[in-house]
Amino acid sequence: ARITATIPGGGSATCNVTVTANAATVTTPPTAVTPLTYTGSPQALVNAGTATGGTVKYAKGTNSAATESYSTSIPEATDAGTYYVWYYVEGDGDHSDTTPAYVTVTIDKKAAAISFDTASYNKEIGEANFTPALTNTGTAGSVRYSIENSGSSASIDDSTGEVTISSAAGTATVTCTVTDGDNYTYATKTATCTITITAPPSPTASPSVGNWTDGGNGDLTPDKTL
Repeated sequence: ARITATIPGGGSATCNVTVTANAATVTTPPTAVTPLTYTGSPQALVNAGTATGGTVKYAKGTNSAATESYSTSIPEATDAGTYYVWYYVEGDGDHSDTTPAYVTVTIDKKAAAISFDTASYNKEIGEANFTPALTNTGTAGSVRYSIENSGSSASIDDSTGEVTISSAAGTATVTCTVTDGDNYTYATKTATCTITITAPPSPTASPSVGNWTDGGNGDLTPDKTL
């Protein structure tokens, strides 16, 4: 501000005065909420901070700068990953703003598992194709199937797991392999089941009794003994 003083008897003097507002202060910095694990629903990323001389505001961004508009709302996120929550204190009429800073927050992937509902199957040559039932508690990045034969020659669709029964008896081992998804991680990434393939039973021939002979006393005797 510029101040001018009038001197009695004539004349004046002036000077410039600079008034500087005190900076607001972060009383309690925001902290990352831990632990956070994927749930499928939005989750708050930080515990709220407090300030003196202003209001704490937040925004999500990169590790270089905020990429969203600042607001008083606590930022949320749903998917697993690393997030950067920026914050600063917006000063009131008597205080200036603080320099923005950020907190790093991680949402972990949820643990998942795969398993075949049945460990072993018994099939006969000529039976229709079938798909072993698989339980998957998460969403994998990829799911692939393979088969290893011992004596048999069964085949499998590597994307659906449908098995074609072979024309040869033997055993086959089906393996399902998964990779981690965006929000799920698998401690064990494979599951197996076995298929025992046998030949169908041979049809049973009906016996032939041939002709019967009258013994003369009312008794009938077969010409052939079974």
